Amino acid sequence: MTFRVHNGRYPTAAQGLQSLLENPGSSRKWRGPYIEKNKLKDPWDTEFGYEVEGRNFKLISAGFDGEFGTSDDVSYPDEEE
Repeated sequence: MTFRVHNGRYPTAAQGLQSLLENPGSSRKWRGPYIEKNKLKDPWDTEFGYEVEGRNFKLISAGFDGEFGTSDDVSYPDEEE
């Protein structure tokens, strides 16, 4: 992710994916936008969920039903079973 290359880290959970479009104000090295706005939504037109812990992140689609936490959610990377 180019954001990480420029800023030395992924966006925080509080900054979210919006920081890929607009400078979150905490980085002098931000050189975005890093993504097109329409790519922050899944195929069902729901904004992706974003979680980050340390050096790991997860993108989550709420799936067909549009609700997070249900059986049709899809995440990257996949959940380990």
